[in-house]
Amino acid sequence: MKTIADIIEKNGGLMGLFKRVSLTLRNPEGAVLEIKSLGPGPNYMDAVSVVLYEERTEKNVRAPEFNFEIDGEGRWLPFYYGNDFTGEEFFVYTINRHLLVINLELRRYLSRRAGELNLRLEALGFPRAGEDLQYYPLFPLTGSE
Repeated sequence: MKTIADIIEKNGGLMGLFKRVSLTLRNPEGAVLEIKSLGPGPNYMDAVSVVLYEERTEKNVRAPEFNFEIDGEGRWLPFYYGNDFTGEEFFVYTINRHLLVINLELRRYLSRRAGELNLRLEALGFPRAGEDLQYYPLFPLTGSE
């Protein structure tokens, strides 16, 4: 998720995102990227939601949404995926007898899907965040308040 990590870093880093709660960008073609702080995730690591909205019909649809935990080594670990266009929704964790159980095969699958999202964001021009993308006026360009 290098593209998202770069956008977050250009906008005050994770601490800036957690202060601001969300960052919303629109590219010239009308695609909207929304990055939100979720606070602690299922394993009490920092969690971030990444949603890409693209025009599919007359209205924008969430295609896709990923929720990630970011571990101490900077790895983005997906734990949720949803896509309104395809109707898919996956949770990596289940609860069994009060224990959090991970589906490693699903996590690997979602990690590959996250790589595809990274490529899609690059194709839509999101790595140039801060250059020619439109930031919503409610959210400042930097992490400062």
